[in-house]
Amino acid sequence: MKAVRLLVAMTVLVVAGCWPVWTAMAEIPVFRPGDDPVIREWVVIGPFPNPTSEHRLPDGSMRTGFGHDFLQRLGGEPGAVLAPDASVSFVHEDGDEGTIVAKQATAGADGIVDLAAAFDNAELAVAYAYAQIETAEAMTMQAFFGSDDWAKVWVNGDEVHSIWANDLGRACQPRQESFPVSLRPGTNHILLKIDQNTGPWGYIVELLSEEEAERIAAEQAWRESIGAFQDAPLRPRNQWEFVFAPGEFPELVWERPEVVEDFLGHADFTVRWFDGDLNEVTEAEKPGRYAAYVEAEGPHGMVVRQALTFYCRDADWHPWRLPPLDASIEWPHNTSIDPKVWEEHAETVSAFVSRAFIDAVFEGESGAIFMAGMTELDELGRRPTQLETPAMLHQDYHLALKQKILGLEKPNPGLQPPRQRETPAPVLVDGTPEEAGMAADVAERLREVCQTWWDESELPFTAFVARNGVVVFHEAFGSMGAKPVTLETRFPTASITKAHAGLLFAQFMEQGLIQPDDPIGRWLPDFPVEGEKVITPRHGFTHTTGLDGHGRWNGMNNPWLDNVIANGIEGLSPGEVVLYNGVSLDLAGKVMEMAGGKSIFRLFHEHFFMPLGQDNPTIMNLGFGIDCTAADLGRVGQLMLNKGSYGGLEFFSPEVFEKLLPRPIGEFYPALSDSDWEYGMGISWMRQPHPEAGQDGIPEDATLLSKNTIGHGAASSAVLRVDLDNGLVVTMARYSAGPDYDKHLTQFLRVIDESVR
Repeated sequence: MKAVRLLVAMTVLVVAGCWPVWTAMAEIPVFRPGDDPVIREWVVIGPFPNPTSEHRLPDGSMRTGFGHDFLQRLGGEPGAVLAPDASVSFVHEDGDEGTIVAKQATAGADGIVDLAAAFDNAELAVAYAYAQIETAEAMTMQAFFGSDDWAKVWVNGDEVHSIWANDLGRACQPRQESFPVSLRPGTNHILLKIDQNTGPWGYIVELLSEEEAERIAAEQAWRESIGAFQDAPLRPRNQWEFVFAPGEFPELVWERPEVVEDFLGHADFTVRWFDGDLNEVTEAEKPGRYAAYVEAEGPHGMVVRQALTFYCRDADWHPWRLPPLDASIEWPHNTSIDPKVWEEHAETVSAFVSRAFIDAVFEGESGAIFMAGMTELDELGRRPTQLETPAMLHQDYHLALKQKILGLEKPNPGLQPPRQRETPAPVLVDGTPEEAGMAADVAERLREVCQTWWDESELPFTAFVARNGVVVFHEAFGSMGAKPVTLETRFPTASITKAHAGLLFAQFMEQGLIQPDDPIGRWLPDFPVEGEKVITPRHGFTHTTGLDGHGRWNGMNNPWLDNVIANGIEGLSPGEVVLYNGVSLDLAGKVMEMAGGKSIFRLFHEHFFMPLGQDNPTIMNLGFGIDCTAADLGRVGQLMLNKGSYGGLEFFSPEVFEKLLPRPIGEFYPALSDSDWEYGMGISWMRQPHPEAGQDGIPEDATLLSKNTIGHGAASSAVLRVDLDNGLVVTMARYSAGPDYDKHLTQFLRVIDESVR
C-alpha cells in the first residue's frame, strides 16, 4: 500500500464541551483494489464522548455522539480528510485538559480493526476511521461491512451506509451487510464512524468486484438457509394448546415448513410424549406437566432435536374464565410516562396486566412452564429461593429428560461442593480506611463524587469499594420513581455474567471434570470430537466459536440449544474468528450441565452463589442475565482477588485461577496469531487510561488502578474491577450509563487510585 502526503490546516473545533485544535503533516494510507479485498490500513481518531440518551434520536440511535458531527470545522463528516498524528488539544467542561491524537491502525489477520486496543478499551464512545482508495478508472464495487457497534459510512462525501442494530449494540463479524460503492478515477475518500457501547470495538471493510460479490452472496444464502432452519421451531397447530384439556395431546407443526423442507428435504418428524415423572405416555390422563420430545432426520446423519413443555389443565378450568385480577405494577421509572398519569390510571394498568397474564398463560410455552411449576411446588412457610421457582423446575426436568433420551446416566460424582480450607482466606468485613491502607477521607470523597453523579444523571446505583478485604465504601444513591434504592436493590449485571460463568467453570477444571480444550462432543453427542469443526469450552469463553448474538434460540432455557447449534456447525469456523457473543457461553453451560449432573442455574446457586453467601441473585443466561447487588459483586471480586478462595472454602486453586486470566488469543489459535484480542475464560483486562497520561511526568500508558486489573464490562454499565496488584475490589450495580458516564466513572476511579497508601 502506498501513501500520499496531506497537510491538515490548523483549525478550531468545539465539540461536546471541548475546545480542540487540529494540526498535522503526515501520510495517509491508500488502498488499491487487488488480490486482498480488505482495506487494512487506516487513520483513526477518538474516542469522542457518546453518552446514552434518554430518548431515541432522529437517526434512530440512543447515544448522542453517534448522531453528532464532531468534524464540522473540517468540512463536516461528509467532507473531512484525516491524517495520522493529527492532535486535538482540548479542555473539558470540568476544566480538565487532554489531547486526542490520530494514529494509523492496521487490521488483524481476520481483517478487523481493533478500536478497543487502539483506544484503551474506552466505553460509550465514537471514533472515526479514514482511508483513501485509488482506481485508474470509474467503477462500481460491492462493499462488505461489519462493525461493533453501530456505524456510518461515507464515500466521496455521500453517506452510503448506516446501521444501528439495537440499543445494546452488536458483535463485529465480516460481511454483516453489503452495499454498492461508486468509485471515480483517481483518489476516493472513505470515512467511517464507529460507535462503542462496552466490550469489543472494531470494524472490517472489504471491496470486491461484482462477480466476487455474487459468489459471496451465494455462500451467504447457504449460511442464511442454515440460520433460517435454526430459527424454525415446532409449535402446536393451535396456538392456545400449550395449555390443553386431558385426553389427546396437541398436534405439532413446523412454524416455517417451507424453510424446513428447503434444509432437510422433508418435513417429517417423530414425537414422543412424557409426563411429569419422565414416563413415556400416549395421552394425558391427569393434569400436570408434559413434554414433547421431537426428532427429525437431517442430511449426513444429522439428528434434529427439540423439546417443548405443555400443561394439562383440569377439565373444567380455563384461563379465559378467570375473573379480572386485582393487579398492580409500579410506575416504570425509565420511561417518558408521567408518574401521576400512571397513578391516576391504576385501574387501566390493572386491567392490562390481568389480560396480559391470561395471554401469557394461554398462548405460549412460558405459560405452560409457569403453570406446571406452580402446580408442582409445595408450601414452604417462607420466602422461596431461586432454587424453588417454576423456571428452576423447568431446567431440572428437561435436563433429566435429556439424559434419559440420550441414554446417559447422571455423572458420578458430578460437580462437588467447594472444599474446606485449613486456613481461611480473607473475607469482606467492614472497617476503617486506615485498616484497608487507604486515605482517611476516601469515603467522604467517593460519597461526593457519587452524589454528584446521581444529581447530574438521575440514574440510581449502588457502589462498593474494598481493599485487602476491608470494605471502605458501600452506599446507595438515588431512587426508582418514589422508591429509594437500597443496598439490597438488585441491578442487571449484563455481560459481567460472563465472568461469573468463567468462575463456575473453574470449579470443573479444578475437579478434573472438564478442561478448556476438551472437545464438547465428549458430553454433547451431536458435536464432533475431532476435525476442523471441533468446538471446545475455550472457544466458547473466548468468543471464537463463530457464533454470534445473545440469548439466541432462547439461550439456556432451550433444553436442546446445543443441538440447534450443532445443526449449523457447517457454517462455523471455530478458532478462526472472534465474534463477541453470549450464545457461545450458553453452549459451554450445556457442557457443564452434562458434566455436573445438574441444570446450570442449580449449579450456579448450589456451587457459587450460596457458598459465597450472596443475596439470592437471579440468573437467566450465561452471556448476560445475572441480577444482583453491588455487595454480591464485591464477594465475586474478593474471590478473584483471593485467586479462588473465600473464607473457609476453596472453589479452585491459584493454579487454575491463572488459567482464567486474559491471554493473547493467538497463543491458542494460529489463524488468529495477528489478532490483538486478549481474553480469558470470561475475564478481560479492565485498564482505565489515566486522564492525565503523558502530562506532568505521568507515563503515556498510565492507568487508574494498576494494569493488572481484571473484570468485565457490561451493557448496563455495571462495574466489576479487581486490582490484583493493589488488593482492590471495586463494583457498581446500575441499569444504565446515563449522561457523562465516562467522566463520572473516571472521577470515581481516580479517587480510589489516589487514596491507596
